[in-house]
Amino acid sequence: MKKTLSLLLLLVPQSTFFLSHCCSSDLDPEIEALLDSTLNQLEAPVPVKRSCFPTATILSLLTPADSPDDNPPLINAVAILREDLYKRTIGPVTRRSLLDEPALLPDYFSQTNQVFTTEIFYNYSPKVYFTQDSPFLSSYIDLNNQNIINEISNAEFIETDVPNVLGLFSTIKLQQHRVGFMFSYGKKWNNLVFQARMPLYYQLQNFFLTESEIDQIKNNPFFTTDDAAAPVTPEDEVRQFALKHLVSDKFGIGDARFSVLAHLFESPCSSVWCGIQSTIPTASAFRRGII
Repeated sequence: MKKTLSLLLLLVPQSTFFLSHCCSSDLDPEIEALLDSTLNQLEAPVPVKRSCFPTATILSLLTPADSPDDNPPLINAVAILREDLYKRTIGPVTRRSLLDEPALLPDYFSQTNQVFTTEIFYNYSPKVYFTQDSPFLSSYIDLNNQNIINEISNAEFIETDVPNVLGLFSTIKLQQHRVGFMFSYGKKWNNLVFQARMPLYYQLQNFFLTESEIDQIKNNPFFTTDDAAAPVTPEDEVRQFALKHLVSDKFGIGDARFSVLAHLFESPCSSVWCGIQSTIPTASAFRRGII
Protein backbone atom coordinates (compact mmCIF):
# COMPACT_ATOMS: atom_id res chain seq x y z
CA MET A 1 0.00 0.00 0.00
CA LYS A 2 2.80 2.44 0.88
CA LYS A 3 4.59 1.74 -2.39
CA THR A 4 1.41 2.31 -4.36
CA LEU A 5 0.74 5.61 -2.53
CA SER A 6 4.33 6.78 -3.04
CA LEU A 7 4.08 6.15 -6.76
CA LEU A 8 0.79 8.05 -7.02
CA LEU A 9 2.17 11.05 -5.11
CA LEU A 10 5.29 11.05 -7.28
CA LEU A 11 3.15 11.36 -10.40
CA VAL A 12 0.68 13.94 -8.99
CA PRO A 13 2.45 17.11 -10.27
CA GLN A 14 2.95 15.71 -13.76
CA SER A 15 -0.57 15.20 -15.10
CA THR A 16 -3.99 16.40 -14.05
CA PHE A 17 -5.49 13.83 -16.43
CA PHE A 18 -3.75 11.08 -14.43
CA LEU A 19 -5.21 12.51 -11.21
CA SER A 20 -8.73 12.50 -12.52
CA HIS A 21 -8.28 8.96 -13.84
CA CYS A 22 -6.94 7.65 -10.50
CA CYS A 23 -9.63 9.36 -8.45
CA SER A 24 -12.30 7.69 -10.54
CA SER A 25 -10.72 4.21 -10.40
CA ASP A 26 -11.52 1.43 -7.98
CA LEU A 27 -8.71 1.87 -5.43
CA ASP A 28 -8.48 0.33 -2.03
CA PRO A 29 -10.67 2.51 0.28
CA GLU A 30 -7.77 3.07 2.71
CA ILE A 31 -5.46 4.20 -0.09
CA GLU A 32 -8.12 6.42 -1.61
CA ALA A 33 -8.87 8.10 1.73
CA LEU A 34 -5.16 8.75 2.39
CA LEU A 35 -4.66 10.02 -1.16
CA ASP A 36 -7.58 12.46 -0.91
CA SER A 37 -6.25 13.78 2.39
CA THR A 38 -2.78 14.30 0.93
CA LEU A 39 -4.02 16.02 -2.22
CA ASN A 40 -6.09 18.46 -0.19
CA GLN A 41 -2.96 19.58 1.64
CA LEU A 42 -0.96 20.25 -1.53
CA GLU A 43 -0.54 23.96 -2.42
CA ALA A 44 0.75 25.66 -5.51
CA PRO A 45 4.32 26.97 -5.15
CA VAL A 46 4.50 30.61 -4.07
CA PRO A 47 6.42 32.84 -6.54
CA VAL A 48 9.69 34.14 -5.19
CA LYS A 49 9.54 37.88 -4.60
CA ARG A 50 12.48 39.89 -5.90
CA SER A 51 13.72 41.86 -2.90
CA CYS A 52 17.12 42.86 -1.59
CA PHE A 53 16.84 42.06 2.11
CA PRO A 54 14.00 41.19 4.50
CA THR A 55 12.77 44.05 6.65
CA ALA A 56 14.00 42.35 9.82
CA THR A 57 17.51 42.10 8.38
CA ILE A 58 17.58 45.79 7.46
CA LEU A 59 16.38 46.78 10.93
CA SER A 60 19.07 44.64 12.56
CA LEU A 61 21.70 46.47 10.52
CA LEU A 62 20.48 49.93 11.56
CA THR A 63 19.16 49.55 15.12
CA PRO A 64 20.90 48.74 18.42
CA ALA A 65 21.13 45.14 19.57
CA ASP A 66 18.42 43.94 21.96
CA SER A 67 20.77 41.74 23.95
CA PRO A 68 24.54 41.24 24.34
CA ASP A 69 24.27 38.08 22.25
CA ASP A 70 23.03 39.99 19.18
CA ASN A 71 25.42 41.31 16.59
CA PRO A 72 26.02 45.07 16.71
CA PRO A 73 24.46 47.13 13.88
CA LEU A 74 26.53 48.33 10.96
CA ILE A 75 25.38 51.89 11.68
CA ASN A 76 23.33 52.86 14.70
CA ALA A 77 20.71 54.93 12.86
CA VAL A 78 18.75 55.47 16.08
CA ALA A 79 21.68 57.22 17.74
CA ILE A 80 22.22 59.39 14.65
CA LEU A 81 18.57 60.45 14.46
CA ARG A 82 18.66 61.49 18.12
CA GLU A 83 21.22 64.14 17.28
CA ASP A 84 20.42 67.66 16.10
CA LEU A 85 20.86 67.36 12.34
CA TYR A 86 19.83 70.98 11.73
CA LYS A 87 21.32 74.17 13.09
CA ARG A 88 18.12 76.15 12.47
CA THR A 89 14.43 75.47 12.97
CA ILE A 90 13.28 77.92 10.31
CA GLY A 91 13.77 78.01 6.60
CA PRO A 92 15.70 76.49 5.02
CA VAL A 93 15.12 79.08 2.31
CA THR A 94 14.82 82.72 3.22
CA ARG A 95 13.62 84.09 -0.10
CA ARG A 96 11.77 87.34 -0.75
CA SER A 97 8.16 86.91 -1.84
CA LEU A 98 7.29 87.90 -5.41
CA LEU A 99 4.74 90.31 -3.94
CA ASP A 100 7.64 92.22 -2.33
CA GLU A 101 9.94 92.32 -5.35
CA PRO A 102 10.58 96.02 -6.09
CA ALA A 103 10.29 95.49 -9.85
CA LEU A 104 6.76 94.09 -9.41
CA LEU A 105 5.42 96.69 -6.99
CA PRO A 106 2.69 98.84 -8.62
CA ASP A 107 3.29 102.59 -8.65
CA TYR A 108 0.60 103.74 -11.08
CA PHE A 109 -2.72 102.53 -9.65
CA SER A 110 -3.39 105.88 -8.00
CA GLN A 111 -3.25 107.64 -11.37
CA THR A 112 -6.25 105.95 -13.02
CA ASN A 113 -9.82 105.13 -12.02
CA GLN A 114 -9.61 101.41 -12.85
CA VAL A 115 -6.89 99.23 -14.30
CA PHE A 116 -6.02 95.54 -14.79
CA THR A 117 -2.43 94.62 -15.66
CA THR A 118 -0.44 91.49 -16.49
CA GLU A 119 3.34 91.66 -16.09
CA ILE A 120 5.73 89.00 -17.37
CA PHE A 121 8.70 88.43 -15.07
CA TYR A 122 11.78 86.26 -14.69
CA ASN A 123 13.58 86.21 -11.36
CA TYR A 124 16.91 84.43 -10.86
CA SER A 125 18.79 83.97 -7.58
CA PRO A 126 22.25 82.42 -8.03
CA LYS A 127 22.60 81.94 -4.26
CA VAL A 128 19.47 81.52 -2.16
CA TYR A 129 20.48 82.06 1.46
CA PHE A 130 19.83 79.16 3.84
CA THR A 131 20.16 81.57 6.77
CA GLN A 132 20.19 85.31 7.08
CA ASP A 133 23.88 85.59 6.27
CA SER A 134 24.99 82.36 4.57
CA PRO A 135 24.23 80.67 1.22
CA PHE A 136 26.04 77.43 2.13
CA LEU A 137 24.39 74.16 3.17
CA SER A 138 26.71 73.83 6.18
CA SER A 139 25.00 76.83 7.80
CA TYR A 140 21.72 74.91 7.94
CA ILE A 141 22.67 71.22 8.27
CA ASP A 142 25.20 70.33 10.95
CA LEU A 143 27.81 68.46 8.90
CA ASN A 144 30.32 68.84 11.74
CA ASN A 145 28.28 67.18 14.51
CA GLN A 146 30.98 65.20 16.28
CA ASN A 147 28.59 62.60 17.70
CA ILE A 148 27.28 61.77 14.24
CA ILE A 149 30.81 61.67 12.83
CA ASN A 150 31.92 59.30 15.60
CA GLU A 151 28.93 57.01 15.05
CA ILE A 152 29.60 56.75 11.31
CA SER A 153 33.36 56.42 11.78
CA ASN A 154 32.88 53.46 14.13
CA ALA A 155 31.21 51.44 11.36
CA GLU A 156 33.53 48.59 10.37
CA PHE A 157 32.84 48.84 6.64
CA ILE A 158 33.67 52.56 6.43
CA GLU A 159 37.40 53.11 6.09
CA THR A 160 37.65 56.79 5.30
CA ASP A 161 38.05 60.22 6.82
CA VAL A 162 34.38 60.98 7.53
CA PRO A 163 34.85 64.69 8.42
CA ASN A 164 36.79 65.21 5.20
CA VAL A 165 34.07 63.54 3.10
CA LEU A 166 31.25 65.49 4.73
CA GLY A 167 33.26 68.68 4.33
CA LEU A 168 33.14 68.23 0.55
CA PHE A 169 29.42 69.03 0.66
CA SER A 170 29.57 71.95 3.06
CA THR A 171 29.72 74.50 0.22
CA ILE A 172 26.60 73.24 -1.59
CA LYS A 173 24.54 76.22 -2.73
CA LEU A 174 20.93 76.57 -3.82
CA GLN A 175 19.83 78.33 -7.01
CA GLN A 176 16.30 79.45 -7.78
CA HIS A 177 14.51 80.42 -10.99
CA ARG A 178 11.02 81.95 -11.05
CA VAL A 179 9.19 82.88 -14.24
CA GLY A 180 5.53 83.73 -14.79
CA PHE A 181 2.89 86.43 -14.71
CA MET A 182 1.88 88.92 -12.05
CA PHE A 183 -1.83 89.78 -12.26
CA SER A 184 -2.86 93.08 -10.68
CA TYR A 185 -6.10 94.99 -10.35
CA GLY A 186 -6.64 98.50 -9.05
CA LYS A 187 -9.60 100.82 -8.61
CA LYS A 188 -9.78 104.41 -7.37
CA TRP A 189 -12.59 106.31 -5.61
CA ASN A 190 -11.69 109.94 -4.96
CA ASN A 191 -8.89 109.62 -2.38
CA LEU A 192 -9.22 105.83 -1.86
CA VAL A 193 -7.38 103.15 -3.88
CA PHE A 194 -8.01 99.40 -3.79
CA GLN A 195 -5.33 96.98 -5.05
CA ALA A 196 -5.26 93.18 -5.56
CA ARG A 197 -2.30 91.16 -6.81
CA MET A 198 -1.48 87.47 -7.38
CA PRO A 199 1.32 85.69 -9.32
CA LEU A 200 1.05 82.63 -11.56
CA TYR A 201 4.52 81.18 -12.02
CA TYR A 202 6.90 78.25 -12.47
CA GLN A 203 9.65 77.78 -9.88
CA LEU A 204 12.80 75.71 -10.23
CA GLN A 205 15.32 75.12 -7.42
CA ASN A 206 18.53 73.14 -7.73
CA PHE A 207 21.64 72.51 -5.69
CA PHE A 208 24.83 73.84 -7.21
CA LEU A 209 28.56 73.20 -6.96
CA THR A 210 31.38 74.79 -8.93
CA GLU A 211 33.51 72.69 -11.27
CA SER A 212 36.41 72.68 -8.82
CA GLU A 213 34.12 71.52 -5.99
CA ILE A 214 32.75 68.74 -8.19
CA ASP A 215 36.28 67.64 -9.08
CA GLN A 216 37.20 67.43 -5.39
CA ILE A 217 34.26 65.09 -4.80
CA LYS A 218 35.00 62.91 -7.82
CA ASN A 219 38.69 62.62 -6.92
CA ASN A 220 38.10 61.75 -3.27
CA PRO A 221 39.08 58.11 -2.52
CA PHE A 222 35.65 57.50 -0.94
CA PHE A 223 33.98 57.91 -4.34
CA THR A 224 36.54 56.00 -6.40
CA THR A 225 37.22 52.27 -6.72
CA ASP A 226 40.22 50.16 -7.64
CA ASP A 227 38.02 47.37 -9.01
CA ALA A 228 38.48 47.47 -12.78
CA ALA A 229 35.49 45.20 -13.24
CA ALA A 230 33.14 47.54 -11.40
CA PRO A 231 30.57 48.99 -13.79
CA VAL A 232 30.73 52.69 -14.47
CA THR A 233 27.51 54.53 -13.75
CA PRO A 234 26.04 55.75 -17.05
CA GLU A 235 25.59 59.47 -17.46
CA ASP A 236 21.84 59.12 -17.91
CA GLU A 237 21.55 57.36 -14.52
CA VAL A 238 23.48 60.18 -12.86
CA ARG A 239 21.16 62.69 -14.51
CA GLN A 240 18.06 60.82 -13.34
CA PHE A 241 19.43 60.73 -9.79
CA ALA A 242 20.11 64.47 -9.88
CA LEU A 243 16.64 65.27 -11.21
CA LYS A 244 15.03 63.13 -8.53
CA HIS A 245 17.02 64.23 -5.48
CA LEU A 246 18.82 67.50 -6.29
CA VAL A 247 16.20 69.40 -8.30
CA SER A 248 12.77 70.62 -7.19
CA ASP A 249 10.24 72.40 -9.39
CA LYS A 250 6.56 73.29 -9.34
CA PHE A 251 3.94 75.29 -11.21
CA GLY A 252 1.10 77.13 -9.51
CA ILE A 253 -0.14 80.35 -7.97
CA GLY A 254 1.33 82.42 -5.18
CA ASP A 255 -0.20 84.25 -2.25
CA ALA A 256 -2.77 86.96 -2.92
CA ARG A 257 -2.36 90.47 -1.50
CA PHE A 258 -5.11 93.03 -0.99
CA SER A 259 -4.66 96.61 0.16
CA VAL A 260 -6.75 99.75 0.66
CA LEU A 261 -4.93 103.10 0.67
CA ALA A 262 -6.15 106.58 1.52
CA HIS A 263 -4.49 109.69 0.09
CA LEU A 264 -3.94 112.03 3.06
CA PHE A 265 -1.61 114.76 1.85
CA GLU A 266 -0.12 116.07 -1.39
CA SER A 267 2.61 118.68 -1.92
CA PRO A 268 5.10 119.45 -4.69
CA CYS A 269 7.75 117.44 -2.86
CA SER A 270 5.82 114.62 -1.16
CA SER A 271 2.72 112.48 -1.19
CA VAL A 272 1.36 110.78 1.95
CA TRP A 273 -0.76 107.61 1.85
CA CYS A 274 -2.13 105.50 4.72
CA GLY A 275 -3.98 102.21 4.62
CA ILE A 276 -4.25 98.53 5.47
CA GLN A 277 -2.80 95.49 3.73
CA SER A 278 -3.53 91.76 3.96
CA THR A 279 -1.74 88.79 2.41
CA ILE A 280 -3.95 85.71 1.96
CA PRO A 281 -2.11 82.32 1.87
CA THR A 282 -3.51 81.14 -1.46
CA ALA A 283 -0.21 79.65 -2.69
CA SER A 284 -0.86 76.28 -4.29
CA ALA A 285 1.04 74.06 -6.72
CA PHE A 286 -0.95 72.71 -9.66
CA ARG A 287 1.85 70.30 -10.47
CA ARG A 288 5.21 69.30 -8.98
CA GLY A 289 8.18 67.46 -10.42
CA ILE A 290 7.53 68.58 -13.98
CA ILE A 291 11.05 67.86 -15.27
